[in-house]
Amino acid sequence: MYIDTSIKNKFLFFTARLALCKVFIGFFILAGTSYGNEKPKTDLIFELNARLIEESGIVHWFETKFPDLKKWAKEVENEYRSYVKIFKPIGLEKESFISFKFSISGLEELLGYQRHLDDQDGEFHIDMNLIMDKPVDLFDFFNWMEMEFTKQFGQEGTNRLLKKAVLDKDSLFVSIPLNVLDDHPLINFARWGGANLQIEINVEKKGTTIFLSLCRTDTSLCDANFTVHRVLSEVLLTMPDDRQISFYCRLPKAFLDRNLNGDDRFTPFATILVGIEEVALSVSFRESSIFTKSTFIFSHPDAARAVHSMVDSYMSMAGVALSHDSDARALFIPLKKIQSNLHDHRIEYSLDLNDQDLEEMIALSLSAVAPPPPVFMKPKRGAEKRGSVAPDFEIPLIDGGSFKLGYNRGKVVILHFWSTRSGPSTRSIPLIIRALEPFSSAEIVLLAINHDEPVDVIKEFISDNNAAHLSTARDVSLKVSKIYDVKAIPHTVLIDQEGVIQHISVGFSPFLDVDLKKTLTRLLQ
Repeated sequence: MYIDTSIKNKFLFFTARLALCKVFIGFFILAGTSYGNEKPKTDLIFELNARLIEESGIVHWFETKFPDLKKWAKEVENEYRSYVKIFKPIGLEKESFISFKFSISGLEELLGYQRHLDDQDGEFHIDMNLIMDKPVDLFDFFNWMEMEFTKQFGQEGTNRLLKKAVLDKDSLFVSIPLNVLDDHPLINFARWGGANLQIEINVEKKGTTIFLSLCRTDTSLCDANFTVHRVLSEVLLTMPDDRQISFYCRLPKAFLDRNLNGDDRFTPFATILVGIEEVALSVSFRESSIFTKSTFIFSHPDAARAVHSMVDSYMSMAGVALSHDSDARALFIPLKKIQSNLHDHRIEYSLDLNDQDLEEMIALSLSAVAPPPPVFMKPKRGAEKRGSVAPDFEIPLIDGGSFKLGYNRGKVVILHFWSTRSGPSTRSIPLIIRALEPFSSAEIVLLAINHDEPVDVIKEFISDNNAAHLSTARDVSLKVSKIYDVKAIPHTVLIDQEGVIQHISVGFSPFLDVDLKKTLTRLLQ
């Protein structure tokens, strides 16, 4: 999935996520059809709403307004096919993906059927059953899994992950505690919300189902980024005839009380929620416009006034910033059309975008200079270059002199293609600098390659970010960018002492410093 720094693709990504409601809820339909007569009521709710989405024509509406969505969907399909190839060693072909079944422990509480919080609120399970069209050879499956793990985590990491595997002729059970991966970016996901996450894989030979269970076992109720999903006592997804999607939730008093009673696990997240009693969101798709409305109901008028003042101030500052940002001018259109109303305990925000607004946003976004950098997912093109010899080049430096890659053999060289006009680029540079801190500057050369921005703009950014030790260059002719096939920024290439490419990163990743540090440690220690 690609998230673009240009406004067009940001907007398209937002609309695409809404369109994918159909796909997401479709998984629950598949889940429901496999339960037969014992299908839980909760699955029926998702099935009914999925039908409403199907019949409303919203997906067709998106495709009509934004034809690029079809291209995006094709990219997703291609990615899916590439993942299917991974399963071929165990005989799992594309046609074998007959059904997915998802279940969440505590789903009834999440949907409002149980109105109280109990001792199990800290537990979280997501189970996925992958139905295949033929039995699995368990030994082949385990060998395949061990091979794939070794590619990702090395032999030592694989031994730690598969330490609790139990394999016999009829069954395979693997409990994978992700917190053993202390030096891998996956540990950040494993500690999602402060939890210890583990994956359980249970394969039975007599059946044709692989059970994948994602299990959260932490008992803290107040973990940010997690309890927001657990504390909702009511979630209603509706689809009226006017093509409107509505989302409603109410925060239970037990959650608020627990955060107010001096719990030492009190979080900043809770301070934001503490004054809010209800939240209602709706999106209406009309013939020639999109209308959104958000309503926040607070426990006290003073809380509502404080939040209203804070948000209005933020939007005013954001408006000034966006009006001067050539890459973000398209966002200025919806921002200036947001209407806010304060009524005692309640704040309402509404936004009505017509066809003319949408066309203007797309037109402005087309003029944005930053190409679309993918986030997290790295193109296969980059993967093919790892292990190859880095092409030599020479480029003039901003402060005088020149940089020639061939003259730096014996040192680790990091090339970072960037722009001050790209938010992901500017966020990546501090991560790179952080990754270099444990190592000697005599062993590493960091070259930041800008395309065509003014020299004074580049120098000002470098100075403001305490990155004076960087070597900086301007690739106005794009000669070096073409050599390294730079299609999106930020684009980072790490080259070892022998001139061989060891790491490529395209787009912003919050784990960039972790990835670089791991590679540098291997090369320099």
